[in-house]
Formats: sequence, C-alpha cells, structure tokens
Amino acid sequence: MAGIDHTRRANSRGYSPAVKQRWGAIHVVSLVVVLAVLVFVCRGQWFFGDEWDFLLLRGLRHSQYGLLRPHNEHWSTIPILWYRAVFSVVGVKTYWPYLFGLFAVHLVVVHSGWRIMRRVGVHPAVAAGAALVMGLFGAGSENLTWAFQVGFVGSLAAGMVLMLAVDDEGKRSRVGLVAAGAVAALMFSGISVVMVGAVGLTAFAHWGWRRALAVVAPAGVAYVAWLKLYGSVGLHGGNAQYHGGLKDVPRYVWGGLSDTLGEPLHSRRVGEALLVVLIVVVVARGWRWWREAPDVLALAAAAPVMFAVISQGRGALQDPSASRYLYLCAGMLVPLIGYAVHTAVVKRPAAIAVALVGCLAVTASGAGQLRDHARFERTRELALKGQILAAVQVERGEPIVTDLPDYTYSPELRVDGLRRLDAKHRLPPLLFDARDLAAARLALQVVVLHAGEPGFGGQPLAGAHADVPAGATLRPVGNSCDEVDLGTATLVVRTEPNGANGTNPPARFTVRPSSADVIEAFVPAPAGTVGPHRFPVAANETVEVHQAVAGVAEYHLPTGPNLVCGLAWNAP
Repeated sequence: MAGIDHTRRANSRGYSPAVKQRWGAIHVVSLVVVLAVLVFVCRGQWFFGDEWDFLLLRGLRHSQYGLLRPHNEHWSTIPILWYRAVFSVVGVKTYWPYLFGLFAVHLVVVHSGWRIMRRVGVHPAVAAGAALVMGLFGAGSENLTWAFQVGFVGSLAAGMVLMLAVDDEGKRSRVGLVAAGAVAALMFSGISVVMVGAVGLTAFAHWGWRRALAVVAPAGVAYVAWLKLYGSVGLHGGNAQYHGGLKDVPRYVWGGLSDTLGEPLHSRRVGEALLVVLIVVVVARGWRWWREAPDVLALAAAAPVMFAVISQGRGALQDPSASRYLYLCAGMLVPLIGYAVHTAVVKRPAAIAVALVGCLAVTASGAGQLRDHARFERTRELALKGQILAAVQVERGEPIVTDLPDYTYSPELRVDGLRRLDAKHRLPPLLFDARDLAAARLALQVVVLHAGEPGFGGQPLAGAHADVPAGATLRPVGNSCDEVDLGTATLVVRTEPNGANGTNPPARFTVRPSSADVIEAFVPAPAGTVGPHRFPVAANETVEVHQAVAGVAEYHLPTGPNLVCGLAWNAP
C-alpha cells in the first residue's frame, strides 16, 4: 500500500449502524425514484442519429463494419453487441429495451459514486444526497435520454466499478481481475481510456506502482493494438477538420469543469467561482486528502484529463459544455465534492441538514432540465419517426432520387435498410400522416449533386442577364441559362416536374452561385410546405438539383448573382 491513513479513514467511518442502515435504505429508495423519473420523462423517445449505425451496419456476420471498426473515434464493441442482442429480439418496434440498458449503467454510476464516497468515510447523509444529485443530473440530459449514450455512460460505470474492485489487500487474483476488467472497459468508448488511468491511480494509492502498472499495462497494449489494426480509421478522413490544437486545452478544461458546476445552478459565473474554490481547497488539502481518500482524487483527476483529450479530438467542432461531457465530468467530480462537503459539515448536524436541502434543490432543478430536454428530443424524434416510416411508402410507389430518409441526422439509414427491416417485420406499424409523407418526399425526392459526384450531368452554359418578375415560376426546359442577380434578395424558384404525369422524368436544373451559401428546398404539404432541406454550396461551384416530387416544389437560391441553367422563366 502507498501510504493511506487507515486511522483517519476508520475514524471518519464512526457512525452508528442505525445511521448507516437508515441512509443506506434512503439511497436505495432514491435509486428507485431516479429510475421512475427517467421512465416518465423518456416516454415517447425513438431511435435517432448514430443508433442506425449499430442497428444496420454492425454485427457478428453479414455486417458492413463489424464489431471492431470504431464509431467515429470510439471503440464501441460492447454497445454494438448490446444493440445487436436487443435488435435480434424486438427489432426497432420499441425503444424501451434500449433505454433500459442506458438506465441500468446510469444507476451503476450513481450507486458506485455512493459506494466510493462511503468507502472514504463520507457521512451517509451527504453521500446519499450527492448520489441523488448525480441520479437526476439534468445538465447531462443527453446521456440520460438517448440510449446510444450507453457507450459513454458504460465507460464511466465500468471505471468506477473497477476502482471499487481495488481493495486493501491486493492479492494477485484481484490484480488480474482488475487488469482484465480494464481491457474490457476499453470496448465501451474512448472515455474508458481516462477511466483506466483513474483505476491505475487508485491502484497506485492502494497497491503501489508495480501492481498499478500491472493493471494498466495490458489495457495500454490492447488499446494501442486496436488503434493500429482498426482504430486509426476513425482518426482520419472526415474527422480531420474537427481536431483541435494545444491552444484549445485550457479553454476546454476550464470551460468543461466550470460548466459542470455552473449548469445545475443556471449560472456560468457561479460555476467558475465554485471551481476556483474547489481548486484552492484541493491544493491546500490535497496531500492530506490523498492519504485519507485517494479514490475521490483519482476519479476527479480524470475530469480535466478527459477535457484535454477531447479538445484535441473534437476541439474545433464540439463545445466543452455539451451535456454528454458535463454528465461524465459530474460523475467524476461528485464524490470529491461530497468528500469536501463532508469535511466541512461532518460534526455539525445543522450544516448536514443544510447540505441535504441544497442537494434536493439541485436535484429538483436537474429533474426540470431533464424533463425539458426530453420533451424537445421527443418532439424531434417523433417527427423523424413519422418521416422515416412514411419513406417506406414513398419508396414503394413513387420515383426517388436519393436514398436518405433522414438526411440531417442519420446518413447510415438508407431506404434499402428500411426495406429489409419491413420485410422482416422489425418495423413498428407504418403509421404516419400527410405531413410526414411530405417530409419523406422532401427527403427522398429532392437532392443536390456537386460537380464530380455520381449522377451529376449538368453542363452550365454562358447565359445572358434576365430580369425576373416577382413571384415568377421556373420550368425545366433543357440547357438554357440565365444569370440572375437580385442583389440581397433571396431568389425563390418554383418548379414543375417534366412529363405529362408530373413525375417522369424528374425535374433537373443547375445553379452556380457567386458566393458560398445554401440552397433551401421545400415541398407541398397540408396547410403549407415542409422544409427546408438545406444544401450547402461553395462560391462558383456548380450544383445540380434533381426533383421527383409530384407537384410544385420551391427553392430559395443564394443571394447575389446565380447562373441558373435548365429553367425557363414564366411570369406569374
């Protein structure tokens, strides 16, 4: 062992059995309450975004990417296996089994945090209150309402469980068990890398450096081998523009830590002040706390390291205050905060009561944040659900020009994947309304191709300037071109598809804007239009619009000069 002060720890645990039993029971009840609240606020959630990668492209066999290729930059074998196991039973007919997997690992995080606090002698009431705050940590709502985050939450849970497995004896069998667990933990997500570091620091405090090295070395070798064989795929290509530099580290670390403390109180300045106080206290008492409670310091040390690592992988893309990161940071810091509060109030019953009231107030605020976030996500996800299910109907009976039923969030989801799910009866009933059908038509029947992409066939020609009547409609007529400049006004184009039946062949025209902007597409829907679908275009880049919508579609072209080919102007 590496200098842990057993006497201080033993003295700090000197609570009566009745007190410990009472607050232990309260903690168990709080876990049930947390689960009930999560079930209530997450009603109506559905599959979203990255989940379709696990559902359609991964698996033990007949999969495009297998089990070891990273999702983005994360080694995600265990979440993939979990999704595939649930999918084999229920398909995508219901979201609840996937959510309950997330809830389970979250409760492991909450209970493990409580166990860590109790192990270092935190007063049972303070530990129960701090654990409840983590249970309904609304600032981290993304990790509590989106089942896909089972990877991030699982990394935190696995690391905390392994820290608890580091006992005071350090027998060879226990060291081997923790080392094997560290290797397995890496398969949840990249967050496990810093959690394995926290486990190693805990092992150093309890067992000394040789056994700590024995714990982390196998995980290090396994991770390097995975990076070499598979993981490098997630570090190149489209992710290159996301990488931050060393200049992002201070901003990320400070912003992430202070927002974790401030978001539950709805004040960044308060969070920054609390972070300053916490740093001062840790600096002043760090050595003493390291002897008395190394576990909470080892876990808390993972938080700034995590933000520093993320700043290099996502520093140019993701803000450190993203709720997925705040949740992880809270899980790492709550035991340390609980220990700090304990040292301040342990001999003052009135102060303990005040601390508990504070915990309840923060928990109530967190529950409100969680409710609001879940409501927003539910609205978006149910709209996408209707659009995705309606896409099956569009694909069956109408021409389509693209195969992305959810072009904004789910590039992994294709119409052929939905067709396979429908043929195997793994989709829920195809219930959707007319507006969902219009959204599906916009997704599948309007596409913008960039020059050089498969299917691009436009040949923009030099054209003369045309005066465009207000409210004019354009009609596809071949290769005629007009240079249109409405100054700062957005040019609205309304198209009518070619062909007698209005659908065959699809309408097609090209646009070359003079400045970088977006083309916005809309299609008819009950009581208005559905859209926009935004297509980014670069300055002087030729793009080709394909439309198969059976009816008039509307496009808002970039401001300034545009060379438009393949359309004729009709006065209103």
